[in-house]
Amino acid sequence: MKAIFSSFILMLLNLTSEGQKITCQSLHIGTFKSISKEFGTTLITRTKNDQTEENKKLGYKLIYDLFWISDCTYELRLKKVIKGDPALMQESKFVLTIKIKQIKKNSYITENRSTYSDKISTHEIMILK
Repeated sequence: MKAIFSSFILMLLNLTSEGQKITCQSLHIGTFKSISKEFGTTLITRTKNDQTEENKKLGYKLIYDLFWISDCTYELRLKKVIKGDPALMQESKFVLTIKIKQIKKNSYITENRSTYSDKISTHEIMILK
C-alpha cells in the first residue's frame, strides 16, 4: 500500500510541475540558445548576477554584469572578454537593455535596445534549462 501511495504522490507532483506556466522570473537563471543565419548560434548561461555568452562562429565568449530592472527587463554591461578580440572591452561602457515581450512553451521573444544605437531588434531565445 505504501508503494502505491508513494507512486501516486510522485505522479501527482510530476503532473503539477509540468503544468507550471513559464514566467519572466523563471527565466532569470538558466541556459538558453539564440540562433540566427547571420550570427550563428549563441549559447547563453544566466546566473543571479552574470550572463555568459559564447558564439563559436564569431569566435567570442563574454561575461556580462546582469541587472534586473523589473521581472521582465534586464540590463547587460560587458564585464570580461574570455575569448575573442580584446577590443570588445571598449563596448563595456555601453548598456544593453533586454525586455522579454512574449513567453512561449520552449522559447521567449525579446526586444533589445542599446546605448550605442537607436536600432531596436527582436530575437527568439530557446529555453534549454
